[in-house]
Amino acid sequence: MESVCGVYLSTFFLPPIVMLHFYLDVNKAECDMESSCPAKKVPKEDIVVPNIGWRIVKASVASFISLVQGYGSILLLPVLLRDQNEHHIQYDEGGPCENTVHGNQFLMLGLVSGGANLVGRLAGYFFFKRFPFRIMQSGLAVLLALSYGALLFNGIGVMTTVIAMGVAKMVYSMMRLELTLMECDPVFFGTATIATASSIMMGSGMAGAVAGNAFAVFMTPYAAVICTFVMSWVLVIAVASMHER
Repeated sequence: MESVCGVYLSTFFLPPIVMLHFYLDVNKAECDMESSCPAKKVPKEDIVVPNIGWRIVKASVASFISLVQGYGSILLLPVLLRDQNEHHIQYDEGGPCENTVHGNQFLMLGLVSGGANLVGRLAGYFFFKRFPFRIMQSGLAVLLALSYGALLFNGIGVMTTVIAMGVAKMVYSMMRLELTLMECDPVFFGTATIATASSIMMGSGMAGAVAGNAFAVFMTPYAAVICTFVMSWVLVIAVASMHER
């Protein structure tokens, strides 16, 4: 038993301790040199920004709605596909599972949740430094609203639903890159108030994630799409008004 404990301790505890020891030694040696110490390059004056209240409100609204759309789409798409199956597909075998998600629709769910998200992250990084914040984010928010608006038309097929939700998921991922950076931006929130502002913005995003899932679970598909569609236009106004960014 003692030998087992010794092997366990030497395997999981000693390597991190040794690595931390050398890391601290190197950093201490580097900080002794005036030119290489990162702490000596940080300006000591505080950054004070005007209208901090409105900045927090606009950023929190954008974060809330963004995560309503992003997390809500994970559950909303299966609900929409099930609704499409109930109205347009009839299965001969019957049974209680005849109108659930079937066959290649699982692949569609994977492409929207994973593939569109990955493409959006890469595209957001590519366009991040190439377009001003308000132009890019406002355009993406309008595209997001149009994607949800397309779901409101009667008679759309499964492929139209999947494409619209895929575009919405991709656009959400592109916008989320900028909003995540904003949460920790001392130039936008100011050094004196960044802790409070960042906490409120992050908390609003978490509330949006809960609300998005609740829309998909407790509302009818049509009502959930309408709510998200209206919120998309509120998001357009929120990001377009961020002239400080």
